[in-house]
Amino acid sequence: MTAEEAVREVEDWVARYLTRPHPDLGREGVVCPYTVKAKRDDHLRVLPFDAREGDDAFVALARRMRESLLEIAPSLGADRIYLARLMAPHGLPEPELQAMVERVHTRIKPEFVASGFMVGDFWPGHEGVGVHNPDFRPLSSPIPILGIRHIVPPDLIFFVAPENSLAEKIRYLADYRSTFAGRLNAYWSAQLEEMEAAIHREAEAEPVAG
Repeated sequence: MTAEEAVREVEDWVARYLTRPHPDLGREGVVCPYTVKAKRDDHLRVLPFDAREGDDAFVALARRMRESLLEIAPSLGADRIYLARLMAPHGLPEPELQAMVERVHTRIKPEFVASGFMVGDFWPGHEGVGVHNPDFRPLSSPIPILGIRHIVPPDLIFFVAPENSLAEKIRYLADYRSTFAGRLNAYWSAQLEEMEAAIHREAEAEPVAG
């Protein structure tokens, strides 16, 4: 697959999947509500990446994209949350591309969350489950993709997902609190406190190793 084909494949996926309802979603609305405005206002970009350059180059691209979003964000005010970048690796067999996305996602996620960004990994047959329907697979995409965007308050649920270790939950909740210091409304402040209390109880029952 060429760079142009990879970009076109992702753009088609955004248009026909992320911005539309899905019968298995488990709630009303489209799969990714933020993507609708991001696409409409031209805040979403798809970039190809030649996977033959290796993991370090992919990490460097993700970091450059984060810096570019940080530069743009002040001019958009509250609309900065609609800034997003989707990176589509190409040039290697699909299993190798998937493995690369998985490795890079694991490598940069703690750093990006600490700086106020979500990192998403997508690939064909991704087993990540939906928040509202455990039988839904929202992260399945036609080709492997790595995505970044600003953290928003509803992302809180992802930081306490069962697949995260206790240590990761503690760290991510601390990062979330730092990201939104003094800016959460009453609802999300209460949700955060409730989840912190639940993690505290979990930590008492299962002390963090090390």
